[in-house]
Amino acid sequence: MKKITALILSLALVFSLAACGGSKTDAPAQDNSNDATASSGPNSYGYDVSAEAPLKIVSTSALNATHCCYAGFYQPFMDLVTEMSDGKITWETYMSGELVEGGKEYDALRDGVADVAMPLTPIYDTSRFPAGDVPQLPIKVSTSEIVSNAYVDLLNSTEEIADGKNFNQLYFEDNGVHFIAHNNPPGNAISTTTKDITTMSDWSGLIIRTSSRPQQFLATDLGITPLNVTAYDLYDTLSRGTADGGFQQIPDYASYGLDELYKYAIEGLSFGHFTAGMGWSKDFWDSLPEVYQQILTDAADRVRPDGCAYWDEKTKEVKATVESRGGKFVEYTSLPQELQDKVNAACVNTWVQYAEMLEDSGVPGAKICKLWRDCMVQNGAEMIDGVDEALDGLIEKYGA
Repeated sequence: MKKITALILSLALVFSLAACGGSKTDAPAQDNSNDATASSGPNSYGYDVSAEAPLKIVSTSALNATHCCYAGFYQPFMDLVTEMSDGKITWETYMSGELVEGGKEYDALRDGVADVAMPLTPIYDTSRFPAGDVPQLPIKVSTSEIVSNAYVDLLNSTEEIADGKNFNQLYFEDNGVHFIAHNNPPGNAISTTTKDITTMSDWSGLIIRTSSRPQQFLATDLGITPLNVTAYDLYDTLSRGTADGGFQQIPDYASYGLDELYKYAIEGLSFGHFTAGMGWSKDFWDSLPEVYQQILTDAADRVRPDGCAYWDEKTKEVKATVESRGGKFVEYTSLPQELQDKVNAACVNTWVQYAEMLEDSGVPGAKICKLWRDCMVQNGAEMIDGVDEALDGLIEKYGA
């Protein structure tokens, strides 16, 4: 009896396992005719990725999710890339310096820690990118849209800078970086935590945060003491009273908590633009299928205009917040003429000093400054009176 019972149990187990196996193997094939990831031929964006393998990209960012570059560009960019690739390109994202500390992105790319830095900031690394801070030169009239388009034109320029190479080849590709511009911010204002600037004497004794060599030249010429500090460390610097203010784009106040600290700002003149963008490991970029490279480039171009508009929206929000706390924004043209004249002269001198500094270090500064001027003007910027004439003199001097 026991043997019969055991035999029955064994047979039941065999049939049970067969039934389970049959449900996996013999199930009718799923109809993927409407599944974009399985379809062949171009998708609605014109890209055929049916033959390509899935790809996960590791991105690192020192920014937080509320920063205008991240919320206005990087997040929608990544979402769009995934959509344009029919879900084949996905992301492993690290933010707020979780994977790589801000300012160390270049080494992380070269070491393979990340595939792309969102962003890479050449302004903070002029030893590797010697003309990376040229967009910090002061401009009379500019916007986020103007500087973003001008920066794209600078990167796409075919004009020879040196050794038969253009700007992008010389300062990015040769450094192992494939660079794509993001939504660059409007021009910097001069912002302070305690002091209004209405007379020439008000400049005296101010310690102002700078982030580049052009701003250091400008501050010194105005009688201000420059203090070079990254945006990541600025809140603590201002809170401790180590600095009285900084060159800062207004919509960026909230990203670093500066809307709690700044009480006064001079706007209406661009005291330089803080430009940056996606820095890709060139080895990684070159390994990508061409269609993936096209999607990534196309997605950036599609997202960038809305990213610029995002900066404009945040400018209004931040100004309203600061004004509700008693802060004020002063239009540059409303300042005393004596003060405006001093600032204009200092701005022209900044272009000259910057170009000559580059030339002295073996970098064709006059040619680079002229190219940047041309890119800006072609996109709608207005130059400060005297800059064009100063550039003509530099070009004649250095033969650019």
